[in-house]
Amino acid sequence: MIKLILKYIKSYRLIFILGSAAKLTEAILELYLPLLMANIIDIGIIEKNTDYIIKTGIQLIIIAFIGLLLALFCQYSAAVSSQGTGTKIRNALFEKISEFSYAELDKFDSSTLVNRITSDVNYVQQAIAYTARLVTRAPFLCVGAVIMSFRIDVKLTLIFLIIIPILIVILLLFMKITSFLYTKTQKKLDNVSLIIKENLSGVRVIRAFSKEKQEEKRFHKAVFALNDANIHVSNLAALINPITSIVINFGIIAILYFGAIQVDNGYLTQGNILALSTYATKIMYALIIVANLVIMFTKAMASSERINNVLNTEISMKFPQTTEKNINHENKIIEFNNVSFSYNHDKNIINNINFSVEKGNSLGIIGVTGSGKSTIINLLQRFYDVTDGEIKINGINIKNYTQNDLRENFGVVPQNNVLFYGNIAENIKWGNEFATDDEIIKSLKISEAYDFVYELPDKIGTIIQENGKNFSGGQRQRLAIARAIVKNPPILIMDDCLSAIDYKTDLMLRTNLKNNLSETTTIIVSQRISSVMKTDNIIVLSDGSITGIGKHEFLLKNCEIYQDIYYSQIQNDIENNSGGKKE
Repeated sequence: MIKLILKYIKSYRLIFILGSAAKLTEAILELYLPLLMANIIDIGIIEKNTDYIIKTGIQLIIIAFIGLLLALFCQYSAAVSSQGTGTKIRNALFEKISEFSYAELDKFDSSTLVNRITSDVNYVQQAIAYTARLVTRAPFLCVGAVIMSFRIDVKLTLIFLIIIPILIVILLLFMKITSFLYTKTQKKLDNVSLIIKENLSGVRVIRAFSKEKQEEKRFHKAVFALNDANIHVSNLAALINPITSIVINFGIIAILYFGAIQVDNGYLTQGNILALSTYATKIMYALIIVANLVIMFTKAMASSERINNVLNTEISMKFPQTTEKNINHENKIIEFNNVSFSYNHDKNIINNINFSVEKGNSLGIIGVTGSGKSTIINLLQRFYDVTDGEIKINGINIKNYTQNDLRENFGVVPQNNVLFYGNIAENIKWGNEFATDDEIIKSLKISEAYDFVYELPDKIGTIIQENGKNFSGGQRQRLAIARAIVKNPPILIMDDCLSAIDYKTDLMLRTNLKNNLSETTTIIVSQRISSVMKTDNIIVLSDGSITGIGKHEFLLKNCEIYQDIYYSQIQNDIENNSGGKKE
């Protein structure tokens, strides 16, 4: 935790130190107050010296006012340094997560990343604020009160030296136990967040299968587990304050008992006993504060470990600073050379993939679910690194591209079409932030989205609600296609994104792409054979291997898997429409 804070508090180090110094000064002044009060009793009241009472009373007021100003400044500095440092940590986390390849994202669920960037950072912020406000003050009050007590009476001060080690052992024991429990509690919070995320994103599926009651039970189980964990650790943490108070109060009782004997014998005054009991009380409150700090720092330590797990994650995918120059003058824009890949370096998902695509041509990739279609697309965009072989774009190994240069080659329409809150124009400009309205309209026409968009009252200014829920699945897909088209990319990837579009619109969209993006290389991944049968080349995948490659007519004659897909889809449609049977 300390390393994490020191790394990100640099910009606020001065104000943090000044705030801590202010709090320390306030503690010094506070230690001086019991001596003045003792003098008021011993000199002012007992000797009936009114002038001394007034003079010392004014000193008390001035010291108290100065202490107030110092405390206010400390509060301000603690807020600035803690919030500023927390902001830097959140930015660092967000930047780190943005650099994650799919391999790293597979290690962390999105719900736990959200918790680490929010609640875990909050605990670290609180630790910084408490450090500025209390860490310098509380220990100094303990030590200072013991020293001031020594000035009054050495024997009675020995009581403090017996009590304080006992309390330190108790606090360390609590810290060790609660640290483990808080880590477990945060994991249970991650589980609750995961269930909430799944229910919000999958609400339609849950209702379609009438699983509301089952999900309620699942949520209640997770919430009660979190509740029980919180209660258990809170009950344990709550014991710190009363145990500290009991030990200190026994010390105060001992001071009053033995102090009374000293007063009767004439060795101490009543003011001395008041000062000693006040110092004992200050030690008690200081140690209670330390106990609460132990709880806070325990939470912060558990949270900082979770934050560091993200920040210290080694990025498996490195990009060069500059892109390698193209020394290949061939017309091939995409090349897969003996490419194999496995997610966990165990069983290969795809095996020995070899193919190439020329500039301006179209490629269809088809196969049953789990055959490796999307894996090839992810590897092409270098979301994962190949296990064996190499992938080239324009004759350059994709590992020799900078991240920005590599991404500039692609316009992508993913399987799950994510639209962001904002208007239609803003969403389409994700493809090209400098796109004009004319370019946006052109992309809408090519994607067959123009008609339904311009029937809307606000047209391209229409607000898209969260996840595009105010549009149908087919409309969302066409808007996502328009977003990729407006970029006018060298390579357009359509990753199984035509499933929610009817056959007629599908045909018109592919015709528009061919007529308007003749220089763009198009890759269409689909389980629907009608979406790929007109492409220049088709790859047929099965169990991660290429079982056929060529044009539709060639595959229909020579590839058994392609034949099975064709007759199961196209021929069944003919039978359903005509009422006849295949001869």
